[in-house]
Amino acid sequence: MPAKITDKGENTWLLCVSDGFTPGGKRDYKYKTVKAKTPQAAERAWSLFYSAVQRGDIARQKPKTLRDFYAFWLEHHAMKQQEASTRLHNANLWTRIDENMGKIRIDKLQPKHILEFYNALSKTGVRKDLRLDENGELVEGQRLDLSGTFVRMHHTFLNSMLNMAVKWGFLAKNPCAAVEPPKREKAERTMLNEDQLASFLDKLLGEDLRHRCMVYLGLTGGLCREEIFGLHWEDIDLDAGTVVIDRARVYVSGTGVVLKDCKNSHRHRKVSLPPDAVALLKQHRIKEIEKKLKQGTNWKDSPMVFTSWDGSDLHPHAFGNWLKRFCKDNGFPSVGTHVFRHLSATFLIMGGADVRTVSGKLGHANTKTTLTVYAHLVQSAETATANIMQDVLSGFKAKSDQAKNKQAQ
Repeated sequence: MPAKITDKGENTWLLCVSDGFTPGGKRDYKYKTVKAKTPQAAERAWSLFYSAVQRGDIARQKPKTLRDFYAFWLEHHAMKQQEASTRLHNANLWTRIDENMGKIRIDKLQPKHILEFYNALSKTGVRKDLRLDENGELVEGQRLDLSGTFVRMHHTFLNSMLNMAVKWGFLAKNPCAAVEPPKREKAERTMLNEDQLASFLDKLLGEDLRHRCMVYLGLTGGLCREEIFGLHWEDIDLDAGTVVIDRARVYVSGTGVVLKDCKNSHRHRKVSLPPDAVALLKQHRIKEIEKKLKQGTNWKDSPMVFTSWDGSDLHPHAFGNWLKRFCKDNGFPSVGTHVFRHLSATFLIMGGADVRTVSGKLGHANTKTTLTVYAHLVQSAETATANIMQDVLSGFKAKSDQAKNKQAQ
């Protein structure tokens, strides 16, 4: 640590004050050279300089490189505004950005640097395919090519971060604005057709009540896995047949399972359930009480709807692990837990529910999200309206023909 006052000779003194840490994590020192005839005078000058730094009169050093700015952005924006899962996702994207452009001065960052970075991402073997081993640890698997969609994720993140740099005055303009982002590739989502779903629900009858309830909450309520595992019994009104979404439980690699509050977000909502789903939840509630009585003092009291054998909180991955085994054992296509939420929206839209209602049931931020994800279904439903209007016109024409026939008689 530098001395706070250094005698440079000829009545010249170098003052040093610590001002916290730089965006890169290093201690930030402020320096000032003053003239003073005595050490006591230099001490007084240091006290005045220290006060000025504490008041913020001495401006902090601006981030120099893109790496510096990322640390600054992380401290002043991401840690305050973003959820842990979002920060982890962005951190994974940042790893590649940092390798390619982290050392570039932020004010020297040009569109050509970004274009070269996107080209580098398109090379074979850039992506490390991480997977969970048998112990639940993340390990590196096969190296794969990055899809256009995955490359576009880097663009979206970098563009958002640099927009903040412009807002905070570190950049005059965002270089990403001059770059055409890679095209998003449409991935074919594995779904269950109606015959497969009918067979799936039939086979489901022989499964544990917990898993049956999870499937029905996704299929009939439109809940995602995180929302299902965030449910407390107090959120469910078994008499009214409704569920209130107040929270979500998410697994974040390196952190563990975290609880996200949904009360002040678009995901907070009340969802109505059909009688079959309510009946299953009632059976599950009775089963949980029986388990508690059987375990006695070994039971861990939890408000969660879905718990382990001893009442402890069930890991969110338990649903997906079960589903993978269930599909394999019964010859169904390998699908993720999100498939039930998609099927819920599909049946609602094809059944004639308006987009605003479906959007509200799914907890989408706005109807634009619903229209984007289910555009093909909305278009199909809209096309069907032409047949409805044709029936209306045909009805009017039939009445007109009947009137004419009466007049002719």
